[in-house]
Amino acid sequence: MKIVEKIPANFTLTQNEEACEQIQRGNFKLEVIATTTDIENNKSVSKNKAVFEGVHSTQVLNELTFVEVGDKKPAEIIEEKKKEGLTPICDSEIFVENKLTRILVFGKKV
Repeated sequence: MKIVEKIPANFTLTQNEEACEQIQRGNFKLEVIATTTDIENNKSVSKNKAVFEGVHSTQVLNELTFVEVGDKKPAEIIEEKKKEGLTPICDSEIFVENKLTRILVFGKKV
């Protein structure tokens, strides 16, 4: 079973990470987070959309790490995080404090 959680575009990177970790506590594994737009009161509202898959608790990488790519090379970030024992989850663009931001998401079972 998949679930989708919408996260406000004004959240910080840490708030996005914490929101996703909270949902994962219900035995849901983050698959991807990306941007979306909702219509509220006839106005377009930017949000982030996190998609989760229902899994057994042993499959959940319950410690998430969201990394802003910025001017760094994604491949170098991925290699660095793998050495720290983190597993890549997705490479995406999300809203961070209302600004479109490229991020890499990693997870670790703790």
